[in-house]
Amino acid sequence: MQNLNYINNKTYNMVERFSIEKLVELCHNKSLDSYRVRALNPKSSLLEVYNVLCDWQNNRIKDFKTVLASVQETISIITEDDTIKFGLSSKDSFLKLLKDIKNKNSIEHIERSEHSIYYLLNANENYLASLIEKLEYAFQQEPKVHGDKISLLLEVDQYLNYLLTELIETGYSKSYLLKVIQAIFVYSKESNFHANWYEFKAIITNKTKDPYLIIFAIIGSKSQLEKLVIDELKTEINPDLLGPNPQPKLSNFIKTGESKRFIEFEILALDYYQALKLAKSQMSNIFDKIHLGFGNPNLTIKERAIVLNKENPERGNLQPIHYHIDGFYQSNEELYRSFLSKLENIGNKDYISPEVQDRLTSAIRYFRLGNESLELEKKFMNYWIGLEFIFSSYIVNQPTFERLKKHFINCHLVHYTKRNLMQLHKDIASHSLGDNIENYDDNLMYLLDENILDQIISDFQEHTLLSYRCSRFKSHLLNNSEKRKDYLNKHKKHLEWHLIRLYRIRNELIHDAAIIENIENLTGNLRYFLSFMLNKIIEYFNDCIRKPNNLKKVTMNDFFHYQDMILEDFKNSQYDPKRLVSIPFSYEYFF
Repeated sequence: MQNLNYINNKTYNMVERFSIEKLVELCHNKSLDSYRVRALNPKSSLLEVYNVLCDWQNNRIKDFKTVLASVQETISIITEDDTIKFGLSSKDSFLKLLKDIKNKNSIEHIERSEHSIYYLLNANENYLASLIEKLEYAFQQEPKVHGDKISLLLEVDQYLNYLLTELIETGYSKSYLLKVIQAIFVYSKESNFHANWYEFKAIITNKTKDPYLIIFAIIGSKSQLEKLVIDELKTEINPDLLGPNPQPKLSNFIKTGESKRFIEFEILALDYYQALKLAKSQMSNIFDKIHLGFGNPNLTIKERAIVLNKENPERGNLQPIHYHIDGFYQSNEELYRSFLSKLENIGNKDYISPEVQDRLTSAIRYFRLGNESLELEKKFMNYWIGLEFIFSSYIVNQPTFERLKKHFINCHLVHYTKRNLMQLHKDIASHSLGDNIENYDDNLMYLLDENILDQIISDFQEHTLLSYRCSRFKSHLLNNSEKRKDYLNKHKKHLEWHLIRLYRIRNELIHDAAIIENIENLTGNLRYFLSFMLNKIIEYFNDCIRKPNNLKKVTMNDFFHYQDMILEDFKNSQYDPKRLVSIPFSYEYFF
């Protein structure tokens, strides 16, 4: 949650303030992954399950569990949704059709579902306009009762999520959307929310793809570059392409040299970041051909490229070519020394199985390789390989993915509540509210006090998103054990669906050599999953002690059993909030 001090002096009502805070949070790369824009909205869920059903029919998907997972996720999304228009069909009949897909012999229901989804996608061609209409209706509401306020904010939360997912599916980048949202709603001097909203709506509904010029600089040896006689590699760039008054840094960028070449692309895109992303994909194709024809040339791509809108070249600039993967990862000398100390401590413990050190070393290596990779597909695969190394086993007769799915989900469930409450604790601190809260402490126990949550919740106007979040936690954790169970079970199901999605994409990349669009968010999820596991593993093995039987080594399975033991205790205690909060947790190394 970003503390938007800029909007404090503006006359926004509760819903307007919440909408601005939520829009920023959904797009900000430092937001907790649970609060960033989702991978799917109802419409994109329909498109995904349609493609999965088609891939099954075409024998591109071999395991029917993949199909069932996608179908079940769509059922879950559509059941809770009120934005999809069903035309001559109905929600009930469509859901019944999906629920009848039970196994690989459900051939008729698969075919009928494929047609129904085709029909629904066509019926919802104007889905973006429908979402905007629902949001604008919600903006007009002024509930007085607390329960009605929460219900309204739940709706707005959902619709804004759907809206941004749809915009990304349409071709906008999340980075660009964040800049637009901040420029219009946060930094603008205009304090009328509706005027700002209509400006934002005009941009996202009327904008067409603009022509962009992307220029990359390639560095290599003189002798090597002279051999690479291909049309795409240019020795110079026409300076007129930069417009009549280019910035000096752009003119310097295109200065020629014997060890320098340029590659330029003209791209149609909705924003500059998307244009750069598309150009990088085309550049990768050129480099693939160069490496095929010329062996292994030692070429380096400069870390920034010129990106300019050809209709407004004076606004051109140098942009980093690396992908903006979500997540915040700390880095400083003190942290580095602590990290090395704990790794050394783990390595010196002769009672820890060597396979732990091997898996830890490999996972850290692939984490680095993922961070350093230029192509998004390589980032994705390196993070995935690092994750697989942690869960693979030559002893246990179980597929690696099944082990990954089981143990990662259990581990994340153990720490999920504590992680989210730690973020809430930080958000309270960022709003400078800690001094006014009794028993405010890093142990977080004060967050289990209903009166304290009510104190924060009461100030909807001043801290709307924070009050809303406290209200949600109160509902999830403090009402009864069934609510706590549902809270964790829902997260468990979502994790399982998402891991199966990531595994399906992994298979497409490996077996089909696919180039898959819009996987930045998924790659960010994978990096978070790997960094989360590295944190937990380092914590556990740094603190573990020798077993009573000296012949028994502490293994990776002991780490998994430890998580299973805690989760089982949660269940036996009916998910006692104090137990959920007492779990050790830190963001120390990779978050």
